[in-house]
Amino acid sequence: MTPQDCILIMPASGFSRRFGKADKLTADFRGSPLASYAARAAKAVGFAQMIAVVPSTSGTRADIFKAHGFDLVMNPSPDFGQQYSIGIGVRAANTGGKALCVMLADMPFVPPQHIIELLAAAPSDGVIKTRYAGHMQPPAIFTGRARDAWVMADGQGGSLPSSALTEPERSLPLAAPYGEDVDTPHALKQLLTLLPDLAL
Repeated sequence: MTPQDCILIMPASGFSRRFGKADKLTADFRGSPLASYAARAAKAVGFAQMIAVVPSTSGTRADIFKAHGFDLVMNPSPDFGQQYSIGIGVRAANTGGKALCVMLADMPFVPPQHIIELLAAAPSDGVIKTRYAGHMQPPAIFTGRARDAWVMADGQGGSLPSSALTEPERSLPLAAPYGEDVDTPHALKQLLTLLPDLAL
């Protein structure tokens, strides 16, 4: 599987309530908005299409993704959760694609090479996720019936239906600290303190 076989969906319409009143994805991180790092990594992969699902197609958050070549899709119901957001993105895609990649905008350190390796290791009909610190998490690749199941996402939350999975999920490890995400202002500050020399 190559990047040109794959559509990227980046759900970025959530309220990030744990971050407080500020917009987490536009928060400053080393002189740039937090979301710009994931957007830049995605652009470097070379996907067939990149879609960011946002709460509004105008404003700072939308501008970040537009600057990196994303197509924007507005989520009218962010409260429905991440699964619903991904489903909106899939249904808005311009092309079918053999695979779907889900990345998160609050993970600033994921290297493009990791995503390329996920694609290369992806099954023809199934799921491969990132394994980090003992957890299975995005970035993740969905193919075949697992990919198609996102089209039917109805906003009720939960996992993909078991009928969409034809084999056990595969995983690819990612070394520390590249799988870290940001949920709170403290977490953002901690990354700056612990990783001052990490090249991005």
